[in-house]
Amino acid sequence: MTIWYGELTADCELPDYEECELEDVDLDGDCGNAGMEMDLLSKELLPGLPEDVALECLVRVSMSAFPQLQGVCRRWGQLVCSKDFYEERKKAGTTRNCVCIVQALPDAPDQSAGSPGVKHTTAPEFGITVYDWQNQSWSRIPCIPEFPSGLPLFCRLVAVDGKLLVLGGWHPDTYEALKSVYVFDFTSQLWKGCADMPCSRSFFACGALDGQVYVAGGHDDNKNALNTAEVYNLEENRWEVLPNMSEARDESGGIVLDGKFFVISGYGTSNQGQFTSSADSYDPITGEWTRIEDMWTEGVSPGPFAVSQGVLYAVQRQNLVHYAKESNAWAVVEKIPGEGRFANWITSTEAGILMMTLPSTADRNKSLIHQRPAGAVIIGGMYRSLILGVLSTLFLLEQSKHDPV
Repeated sequence: MTIWYGELTADCELPDYEECELEDVDLDGDCGNAGMEMDLLSKELLPGLPEDVALECLVRVSMSAFPQLQGVCRRWGQLVCSKDFYEERKKAGTTRNCVCIVQALPDAPDQSAGSPGVKHTTAPEFGITVYDWQNQSWSRIPCIPEFPSGLPLFCRLVAVDGKLLVLGGWHPDTYEALKSVYVFDFTSQLWKGCADMPCSRSFFACGALDGQVYVAGGHDDNKNALNTAEVYNLEENRWEVLPNMSEARDESGGIVLDGKFFVISGYGTSNQGQFTSSADSYDPITGEWTRIEDMWTEGVSPGPFAVSQGVLYAVQRQNLVHYAKESNAWAVVEKIPGEGRFANWITSTEAGILMMTLPSTADRNKSLIHQRPAGAVIIGGMYRSLILGVLSTLFLLEQSKHDPV
């Protein structure tokens, strides 16, 4: 499952629509499992059919028709929004991978439009674009109602069991640091507000592990680097404060590996931009942080990172590299094809495919898909080029392939 936002990657699934999959988060009682069992047992799913047969029929309905399914009756509406229905669809193979990307939206008209040599006077607006691996198609999801002018700047995106969450960042109009959290339900195509984070933060590490969302580091309203961390429980819509990390980590990288949440590099308030080589990893079982020395290159901004088939990958300059846990060192997998400077986005799918952005100096609208041979873990692979209409509503797919370097 996979979703990415600029410096951040996360994960989700997709059935027949160009969006992520569903999971239940009972935020306001209209689409949750609470009290659902009695309702679900009161009526037949499909009159005249055994329940298991009726369920087999419903899990094969296209996701684009889910809003209509929810309107048929209360039982169908509750079923479609339930976690059990999501799990049944996964078992039936009616979900598939997608990638969500935060992109600059098409320029809004302003006074400078059409005036040669006049720069735009407004800041760019950002939205979420979705790429459907199977259909090779693109779409956009609606804006958060509270932010019609675009996503919060420098927010973090993470997917948990098919739900897409947007956390923190800056208000796009006032630049105020936020502690807000929103979840997008791809079934209803609606946004909902979640419980706020305990404190405002931006430029923080974020990751999803065992159905929960972890945040750590970043900085607060006053640009003070943070060593604090919290975890969000989607089922209970509740935040819990975790022990502090070994040090403050502003602009750190967050990944989940081997059942632990890693916060890599970052810097403190007094040493702006001086990225440390250390990291902290949180073990949910013990409830403790462990400091790891020399996990990253000192002085280098962390990431971008992606975990594929239990292996941690990153992009360093034009090289795809992997992390060797035994030696606590990074090794080059292969050189990424193309010229120019690569942007810092990379993500992975359950199938072991890596996808990364490239806008290079030659082509700012291109991204790459990297697919390794079946069964291979740390090995070079085949690249396929994607064209992303970063500043356009038109998305094209280029089917060219590059030989492994």
